[in-house]
Amino acid sequence: MSTALPLDPAIRIDRSYLKPFGVVIESGGDTDVNALSPALLARWVGEFRVVVLRGFAPLSKDAFADSARRWGPLLTWDFGEVLDLVVQEKPKNYLFTSGCVPYHWDGAFAAQTPAYMFFQCLKAPLPDAGGETTFLDTTLLLANAEPERRALWEQVQITYTVEKRGHFGGSFTTPLVGPHPITGRPTLRYAEPLPADEYENPLDLEVAGIPADAHPELLADLHERLYRGDTGYTHTWQDGDYLLIDNHAVLHRRESFQRESPRRLQRVQIL
Repeated sequence: MSTALPLDPAIRIDRSYLKPFGVVIESGGDTDVNALSPALLARWVGEFRVVVLRGFAPLSKDAFADSARRWGPLLTWDFGEVLDLVVQEKPKNYLFTSGCVPYHWDGAFAAQTPAYMFFQCLKAPLPDAGGETTFLDTTLLLANAEPERRALWEQVQITYTVEKRGHFGGSFTTPLVGPHPITGRPTLRYAEPLPADEYENPLDLEVAGIPADAHPELLADLHERLYRGDTGYTHTWQDGDYLLIDNHAVLHRRESFQRESPRRLQRVQIL
């Protein structure tokens, strides 16, 4: 695999590989993350899906947005460009609870789905407190699936509906399998349902394209494959981590907190 792009010789980095996908790029200490060109970072994200940048200097909220803007325009919500991901006492959105956040992709209810997600970890959870993020490579999930199962998935369309609260909500329909808009490779777009008895703002799914009596088996099989573990990488956050993901190819979820713990991430969505 080739990742050869110009890199300032003064920048010393170590590279290690994650399983079953992903890469960690570690600096010798306090290197400016902007010293890594968007072209190089995009090459790494395209190749590895998830890129962890560790040992780089922290950025202020505005500088973090400016760094992401080097890639292209940012998705802007009613709260602005940078979302602070912290647990809230009375949240309007499940992202700010201490419970688990099931698999989804970001920007599903936006006018345009962001191509990349960029995170900065300002405060990592305490050890063994939970709050890890699991990323799943849907191109790997599709590659591992049996031809008959892939053929079934390619017939499916799903309508997602959730009450709009804050910056999240609405209704839309999308194919379960579709081409990556940059690479053309098949990807799987899926957000798990949020049952009304577990979540204050439930997410309902309506399946079309296959017989109604096949819907329960489809969803149960998807759940089993998502949580099987052979296509997912669970990231334990460290203070100062930056993390980039391919939002078109990767689904992600957050583990619930097992005990009270600080956790603060900042997230930017790059179109």
